[in-house]
Amino acid sequence: MTFLLLLEWFGFGSTVAGIIGSFCVGALSDTRRFQRSVEIFMIASLIGCILSIIWFELCVHTTFFEKPILSSTPISIGLSTALAGFFQGASTPLIYEALAETMFPLPEAISALAINQWNNVSSLVLLFVAPHQDKLMNLLVLIVVGACILMVCVSLVLYERRDENQRKLFGKQQEVLNDDDNSSTCVDTAIHHRNLKLRLM
Repeated sequence: MTFLLLLEWFGFGSTVAGIIGSFCVGALSDTRRFQRSVEIFMIASLIGCILSIIWFELCVHTTFFEKPILSSTPISIGLSTALAGFFQGASTPLIYEALAETMFPLPEAISALAINQWNNVSSLVLLFVAPHQDKLMNLLVLIVVGACILMVCVSLVLYERRDENQRKLFGKQQEVLNDDDNSSTCVDTAIHHRNLKLRLM
C-alpha cells in the first residue's frame, strides 16, 4: 500500500469518525438531562481532540523532535487521526449551538455565517502553509485547538435562546389545551341542550 493511498484512508477515516462524533454528541447534548451542559461537552470534546493530536504528533516528526517518539505505524496514525476527527466532529454542533446562544437575539444564520467564513479563511491559510511546512502545520493545529479550549473555558453560555424557545413552545401547548377545553365545553353544552329538548318532548 503506497503512502498516498494511506493518507487517503487516514483522511477518509477521520471524516467518517467526525460524522459519527457529530451525530452522537449532538443527539446526546439535546436530551433533557444535558440541555444546559454545552460548555462541558465542548471542553471534553476539545480535550479529547488535543490529546489525540498529541498522540499523532508523537508518532511523526515534528518541530521539536526529528524522530518519532512513539511507534509510527499505520494503525497508530490511523487511530490517532480517527480519534482526532471524532472529537473534532463532536465539538462542531456544540460550537454552533453555543455561538447561537451567545449571539441571541440575533438570527442563528448570522452566527452560522460567522463560523463558516472563519473556517473558510483559516482553511485557505492552512492550505498555503501545508505544502511547505508540514512540521509547522502540525504545531499550528495543536495551538489552535489549545486556544479553542481556553476560549471555551472563559466563555459563558446563558441559554436565553433555549429559554425563549421553551416559553414559545409552552405558550403554544397552552393554546392547544385551551382550544380543547373550549371544544369540550361546546360539546357538553350542545349535549345538555339536546337532553333538555328530549325531556320537554
